[in-house]
Amino acid sequence: MTSGRGTRVSWLALTLPLAAASVLLYMTSEWLFIVTKPSALGSMPFSVQLRALVEATAPMMIPLLGVQLVASVLSLVAFPRLRALAVVPSAIVGGLLLLLLVDNFTYTVFKFGVLTSEGLGRVLYAAAVPAMVVIAGERIHRFTLGAARVPAARALSCALTVGLAGGALTIAASDDEPDLAEPPAIAADGGAARPNILILGIDGVDADSLSAYGYGRDTSPFLSRLRDESLFFENAFSNVGRTHGSLVALLTGRLPFSTHVTFPPTSLLSDDAHRHLPALLKPMGYTSMQLGMRHYADAEDANLLGFDAANYRWQDLDHISGASDEDESDVLQRDVAERLDERLGHLFGLRHAIDVYAHVEGTQESPYWKDERRVETLTRYLPTAAEPWFVHTHFLDTHCCSYHPKTLVFAGPDRARDALDSALREADAHVREVIESLRASGRLERTIVVITSDHTNGWTTKGRVPLLIRFPGAAIKGRVTENVQLVDIAPTLMDYLDEPIPSWMDGVSLLDEEERGKPRPIFGVSEVAGRHGVGHMLTVLDNAGAPNFGAGSITMIAGARWFELSLENGQFTGGPVNGHTAPSLPTVDDRSARAMLERQLSAAGFEVHSTDD
Repeated sequence: MTSGRGTRVSWLALTLPLAAASVLLYMTSEWLFIVTKPSALGSMPFSVQLRALVEATAPMMIPLLGVQLVASVLSLVAFPRLRALAVVPSAIVGGLLLLLLVDNFTYTVFKFGVLTSEGLGRVLYAAAVPAMVVIAGERIHRFTLGAARVPAARALSCALTVGLAGGALTIAASDDEPDLAEPPAIAADGGAARPNILILGIDGVDADSLSAYGYGRDTSPFLSRLRDESLFFENAFSNVGRTHGSLVALLTGRLPFSTHVTFPPTSLLSDDAHRHLPALLKPMGYTSMQLGMRHYADAEDANLLGFDAANYRWQDLDHISGASDEDESDVLQRDVAERLDERLGHLFGLRHAIDVYAHVEGTQESPYWKDERRVETLTRYLPTAAEPWFVHTHFLDTHCCSYHPKTLVFAGPDRARDALDSALREADAHVREVIESLRASGRLERTIVVITSDHTNGWTTKGRVPLLIRFPGAAIKGRVTENVQLVDIAPTLMDYLDEPIPSWMDGVSLLDEEERGKPRPIFGVSEVAGRHGVGHMLTVLDNAGAPNFGAGSITMIAGARWFELSLENGQFTGGPVNGHTAPSLPTVDDRSARAMLERQLSAAGFEVHSTDD
């Protein structure tokens, strides 16, 4: 190649689309990885996934073309000696793509990767980053030189540049209206004081295991005291036997038959992403925050859009922003950015590497996800945050694997029971610390506190879970013996705020004694249809789509009895609810119970795969 004017123009034309094309390749590769693994985007329809790729990539095109133009012009300053400058932007993108491809391969095949690397392995991975950038740059430079020998290459390159720019501008111009419905408008009452709302969840707790509910050991001394100044529900039930789906039910006031959310990667789709409590509270002036755990107790991973901050995705708690109007393209952009940020941050010591799967499984504990950190965050934030606020916290140290580590697997039931009781006492102490910090700040008497659990210790919906609600000034208190459910919490809070309960909520207000007292069946998804995937205890759904969205069995509570119907083989079982305090509540016989479960399935579009005669 000579250094004539024509050659310079040709080089400029050939390199103009490099940066934008490389980012398109990067985003497409990441998109393929994300939609083919358990993820919020992976459970969405293909048309939505494809639109997310296009809309997530398009906004980058115009800035990238500008960056590339600068790099290409600079390469002409001392052409041809500096012509390689033109491939620097695309080389950086290509190198990062190589890093992720290698990391995906080594973690999938050999179970080690960037986030698990330490010591020498971490140093080698860090050194590989610039090496991969150089390799990518050399390949791109060689390809571009080869293209310069093809007469039509310049015309094709110009067409690609125009196409990328035109497509980006077209999408930007057509994006006047949001893809998802805005949350229903709720008129604020002119600045009248609103109570703060704090929901404290404790993972996997049976009511039978708490001394507040009559357990022989003193596992919940603080809850026992708080019970006397709260509305205390003796017979409360979860609607999903797994954390992910249960928290969606709690925050939306909707059954899993309505949302189709049971377990990752099932997630809220389309308008449902805005049908939940934080979205309803936002027009009233509430800020919102969630402290749980990525993937299993995380609003954004469930595509529950609207929290101002979730699971430490912020820099400063004093500067929480307004609610997000995210759609599926934002979900993709966030996931892609987080994957790269986690890996580069770990390699170069910029952030703490977290393997949430290993933490949940119990094979590796991270202080980042321990309840002590959640308590520290809450006691620092709640007494000083701008009011009113809505905070949802889910304590996870009581999760199965935290008190069944490998040292206890063969230790027998007594050791396991002792470990569980100890974990419950610690959780009770965490609740006390948070509540007392509110009391000391003078904010407890203008805060609604909800304390509950997501499911029983055995991951089912057939047993009682704790539920108590302390209202400001302990103005509403007493024991409730009727059967209630987690989807009743959101409508109860709306009722207390004197706001209309949306028609899409499946629960009822627990403040309405007449409605609460009506005999009603409580339905839930107890089991998920899955297999062990990541590690030896974590489940991966075999089928997260229609018709059953990962549900393996559904349950119904009627009076003091539970009934369960398997969606995999049609098996029907039933039995008494352990510890139920109102055995005289009306129930149904087995035949009627099965008919009711089958009607629930039919109404939701769920199916029994096979029926035993």
